[in-house]
Amino acid sequence: MHARILAAALAVLTAANAGVLFETSFESLPPGWSNDNWEFYGGDARIDVLVNHWSGDFQADMHTYGEQPVLYFVPDGTDSVVVHIEHDIYMGGEDIYAFVSVSDGLGSDTLIFEEQVSNDGFSTDDPVHYVLHDPQPDTWLGFQFHGEANNHYYMATSQLDWRIFDMTVLAYGDSLALPSMTWGAIKLQASICD
Repeated sequence: MHARILAAALAVLTAANAGVLFETSFESLPPGWSNDNWEFYGGDARIDVLVNHWSGDFQADMHTYGEQPVLYFVPDGTDSVVVHIEHDIYMGGEDIYAFVSVSDGLGSDTLIFEEQVSNDGFSTDDPVHYVLHDPQPDTWLGFQFHGEANNHYYMATSQLDWRIFDMTVLAYGDSLALPSMTWGAIKLQASICD
């Protein structure tokens, strides 16, 4: 366990101008994340719902802000962070909304993907690609994926079919460095991520 933590720390320190802060294939819920109505099968996270007047509204959230939030530290010396998400989405019907947000841990949330459909349709498989330039020192990142489908008209339906295949968060900089921590703090951080 100690060797694994040390190896992960050294990998971030010695990477040539880049370090992986987080990556997942969403074959299952990432450790420590919270989930409300996302399903995991076929190698991805997904919402596949059809709502009508009788079925009521549907909402799904997957995020890092549970009882014990999972936040990802941006090392000192980082000049940019790249968030890349492979997904495909189809939205059709009355009132459908989907977004992905990134929180910087300093009180700022940024919507990096947002789409709302009202009596229309939308689909894309273009990746979500977001760059955070010059993050402030002591930045910690959190993430939220939210989807909802509502329908209040008689004999109408709304559909949300959203699949998240993978997500990678990379830090770039000339001198990436990990924060100074006690061994106890490092073990605590590792236990939260396990």
